[in-house]
Amino acid sequence: MVFANGSVRVITAEEEEMMSKSELIARKKADAEKKKELVEQYKFEHSSYNMPKVHLMKHFAEVIPEVGELGQFSTSIVELNHQPLNHAYSRSNKVDATEQKLHYAGHKDAMAVRVANYIQLLQDTTVDEEMMKDAKL
Repeated sequence: MVFANGSVRVITAEEEEMMSKSELIARKKADAEKKKELVEQYKFEHSSYNMPKVHLMKHFAEVIPEVGELGQFSTSIVELNHQPLNHAYSRSNKVDATEQKLHYAGHKDAMAVRVANYIQLLQDTTVDEEMMKDAKL
């Protein structure tokens, strides 16, 4: 047991009655800190996880808010690239969804190319009137 042999002495009822409320609070706080130190010391001495690589993980929670996440371990880019597939899945009837997602994504890409081509044609001043009329439909 970690606290065997009286490493943190327990306050007896008689001692508690003789102490003032502030003394008792201070003593309990000091005892709690001492217990915490003893537990950490025990873990360090008796665990096989005191390797440097595992030890450094204890500091991640402090460091990440200060410097931010590492780009190669961030999922934000992957999630952004996955959004069109999620949208395509929501547009499908969920039966044979893979084929429907690919069809939807292909259609959407083809339309984007078509719109970009029309915009380029409209910006070109050499387009004749009939083509302009067809493009604005």
